[in-house]
Amino acid sequence: MEELGATCPEQISEIGVSEPFPLFTDEAVEIMRAEILRKEVFDSSGRISHNSTTGKDCTLRGYAKTMAPFSYAAWTHPDTIAAVSAMAGVELVPIMDYEIGHVNIAMKSEDAAANELVSSKRRSSMTKKNDDVPAVVNWHNDSYPVKLLFCKEEF
Repeated sequence: MEELGATCPEQISEIGVSEPFPLFTDEAVEIMRAEILRKEVFDSSGRISHNSTTGKDCTLRGYAKTMAPFSYAAWTHPDTIAAVSAMAGVELVPIMDYEIGHVNIAMKSEDAAANELVSSKRRSSMTKKNDDVPAVVNWHNDSYPVKLLFCKEEF
């Protein structure tokens, strides 16, 4: 939080953002993808993303508990909660089933993505390569809401 210039006496964690880190195996991700890439999931839970750059990008929310049992179990598993809590520096508890398994889906041609390169330095300081990578969506902010106390000042 200090590096972001957003510290205040009421904050409950020193962590405001983290580097990307692996959380699930490739096999688990494939199972999650199979659960979400079904017509009934899109029909009931898909919404055009307010971050869309193509008008085709969407978010999926509110589907996991009833339509994606593996995804729901993975995100609410004690080991997953422990890993995310360790990263955050505080004990976290999932409280909003609607946000569990929130997914952004971007639909963009390879050419369009290649024209919007994102520096890997900006993506992660853990990345050793200095290559640019194709962008899928523009930089945006969304996340599972963590109940934190923030300063009232703008940051």
